[in-house]
Amino acid sequence: MEEIHGRFDMRYGNAFIWSDIDQKKLANAIATVKHNEMEESVIEYASKYSQRKSRNFWINDPQVLQDFMTIARRVNKEAGWNYDINAIEPLQYTEYSSEVQGHYDWHADQHPKPYDDGRVRKISFSILLNDEYTGGGFEIEVGNPNQETRTRTIVAGKSKKQLDENTMQLPVGSGLFFQSSYFHGVLPVETGLRKSLVGWVLGPKFR
Repeated sequence: MEEIHGRFDMRYGNAFIWSDIDQKKLANAIATVKHNEMEESVIEYASKYSQRKSRNFWINDPQVLQDFMTIARRVNKEAGWNYDINAIEPLQYTEYSSEVQGHYDWHADQHPKPYDDGRVRKISFSILLNDEYTGGGFEIEVGNPNQETRTRTIVAGKSKKQLDENTMQLPVGSGLFFQSSYFHGVLPVETGLRKSLVGWVLGPKFR
């Protein structure tokens, strides 16, 4: 097991890949969201520097979780990661509003220590649910310190296409899957409301 910056980390293969998502399964997941029960999620450091501003709803429906675990297993093989994965956390439906400059600063999804059952986050995913907003790009760190540009930006649109060297557009309803040790974030939403569905897939800690 290799521990880097307090995270349990084994990086190889692609940092991320994108995948089509079964739209019926996605619709079933979104149908469980109770908008009147969404919670504010504002994470701030002691200095009051805001790390995250969004509204969230947790999805615990057993069938939905089973559906997305099946999707994650397929992507795990397609990406060539072949991680030992055996559980999925509740999904998080998230809205980032331009009214509060909704965003999520740089962070990694792996925790400093495994959960009590010994599992760690191995695969994360973010599903783009709409494109009626500006800003709000999904950024992920893929480079090394010697590179001038170390990140890639993913935005939602009508189709998949490369917008420039560092920016890719993915179709609404598709998913971005990535290794949970990679730093990533959401840029401030400038206009409109950004909607996404995110999740974390678990497995035994790396040895």
